Amino acid sequence: MFACRKDNSLQSNDSLITDPGAFTALQAKAYLDGVLGSTSGTLKIQSVDTDQNNANGLIYWKKTKQYTNKNFNVVEVPLIIDKRTAKLYNFAQDNVQDKPDLSVAVASFVRILVYKDINTGAIDKKIVTYLPDKAYLKAHKNDAGNNWIGKMDANFSGYLEYKSWEGVVQYVLRIVGGKQTARYKLTGLISKTQVQSLKTNYWDTVPTWVDDYSMWCVSAGEGAATCSPEWIGGHYEMVTVWVDDPPTDPAPPDDGSGGGGGGGGGGGGSTAEASLDANTPGVKPIAEYKDKCSGAVGMYNLAKANKDKEIIGLLTQDGQVIVVAEIASGGTWGGLGADGYYRYPDSQGALSGTYSGMTHDTNTNMYAIPIIATIHTHTPCLTVGTNGVSGPISDEDLKLANAYTFLNHYIIGCDAIANFTSVSIQPHVLATGDISSTCGSIVY
Repeated sequence: MFACRKDNSLQSNDSLITDPGAFTALQAKAYLDGVLGSTSGTLKIQSVDTDQNNANGLIYWKKTKQYTNKNFNVVEVPLIIDKRTAKLYNFAQDNVQDKPDLSVAVASFVRILVYKDINTGAIDKKIVTYLPDKAYLKAHKNDAGNNWIGKMDANFSGYLEYKSWEGVVQYVLRIVGGKQTARYKLTGLISKTQVQSLKTNYWDTVPTWVDDYSMWCVSAGEGAATCSPEWIGGHYEMVTVWVDDPPTDPAPPDDGSGGGGGGGGGGGGSTAEASLDANTPGVKPIAEYKDKCSGAVGMYNLAKANKDKEIIGLLTQDGQVIVVAEIASGGTWGGLGADGYYRYPDSQGALSGTYSGMTHDTNTNMYAIPIIATIHTHTPCLTVGTNGVSGPISDEDLKLANAYTFLNHYIIGCDAIANFTSVSIQPHVLATGDISSTCGSIVY
């Protein structure tokens, strides 16, 4: 038997009476009593876990938390289920430090969200399972109970599984630094044989293994439970690695990337990325690097020194890197022609280095350098704790990839490098680790 830690976060003086002008725990209880058709506070398991039968969930009303999230007044309350399945998600693009195991299953817990729309007055409900990362648990004595949707630890990391009232998993949120960095939809079970027969390299939808633990629990009072977990195997799920529209339910805030995991930053980027204006002439490169590795490290260092800016670099035919822009969120850069040449006025001066295929047109007074790849940084991840490349590319990146399908396109994140193409909104993580040791993943 394993003792789950007490859920100390939901204390409100053990009272259902709070601010009379808000949506109160008492009102939430009345709403659920109407849904359940009783005042027992007990749910049949079909309402909370479609994987289990003949089990019940006890709503522990003495430990509630009330808060405002988005346009909702929310009441969050513990749900102790005597038999449930803990699904240990571990999506590859999240680069989870420690593989989830029994300790994560034991520390997982379930809450009910009852929330009222401030504008319309409509009331709805969701069931949320908290699955903290093993690394977070090791740093917090295997206890994540002080976290709730309305207020999370600044270093909380893990997954939140959202279920409908009927017990169907609707989506899973990846949380890093207390904020969303990615969203996932589970689109169906798939057998091992089917996984092995897949011949397409899926980027938007991928088969993912999920370990399953059966949790037998009894109430230990004060919102806690004593549980006995048993590993019952696992299954493959087809997972859509990005949900275009943010969930409308109460949820932790995005990490600033327009939806977490990407948006304008691929897992921690800016809300609006720099975009290319091909009709605008370029400028003399602000930095030159003799090879791709010194260029990648140099760009990363520039980004660290200018966290509010995106660094734009170009890889030349002979493997050198020129940095052509440092741009604030939403800005533009120019100079890259439809023929793959970067051009800038000769009045700004010649470059220090020599570049294969470079020309000087005295009629147009322009230098032209042939390019084989674009490179740009996603280093707002330095402030939000993500790797900067795990989420979808922005509209600006997608337009760039569509316009220059003959070029390679790379993202430098935080200890991670990815590439992207016009056929997928999801970057492909090439390598993780120190940029100086992973720069070899940039090919030409």
